[in-house]
Amino acid sequence: MCDFGIFSVPKPGPAYSGIPDAACDVEEKEAAAILARWKGSYRLVTVEPGPEMGGGAENTRSCMKLTTPGSSGIAVSLQSFETVYIDNDGMCFSGGTHIEQQNIPHPSASNYDRPMYGEEESEYERDRRERNENRTVTISHTVANAPYTLKLELRRGADGTLYLGNLGSHIMEDSPAELKIKLFQGGKIALIKAK
Repeated sequence: MCDFGIFSVPKPGPAYSGIPDAACDVEEKEAAAILARWKGSYRLVTVEPGPEMGGGAENTRSCMKLTTPGSSGIAVSLQSFETVYIDNDGMCFSGGTHIEQQNIPHPSASNYDRPMYGEEESEYERDRRERNENRTVTISHTVANAPYTLKLELRRGADGTLYLGNLGSHIMEDSPAELKIKLFQGGKIALIKAK
């Protein structure tokens, strides 16, 4: 049985939003053995896309907002990475790309539409200029993913499920050659051990 304090329940809030109340921290000795077994490089393969993988850039509710040095802090799916290295510090995701979108002023909203000094602007020209000043164009471009480290906080549910953190990602299969993980985002990935 887990001891969560005086009332034997976890503290409410987002820190435990994706795992069952009965999930307990894995004991230090067992956690060290698990990490020693998992330690190494893996190739990431998407087994089942999450809702964010097919819904376009506007469907980012199920993505993580990665705020690592060099990243723009936009919502990126863990499924967009290519490689993972696991050690005592956690899972370091690297490689891969994602789509970033940026709104820029519409080309017709430039100052070239303004009349020269001394010239009068017709009502039509002024109306056109005012409409175009607020127009934007959305451009999309592919950007390399910045490395991201997911700190592992191993917890075990009452049913034996091994959770990787507070959000609900958990191990589905654990073998020497690969790890299958169900992400809290809804998708499933396989980490295939590098040879």
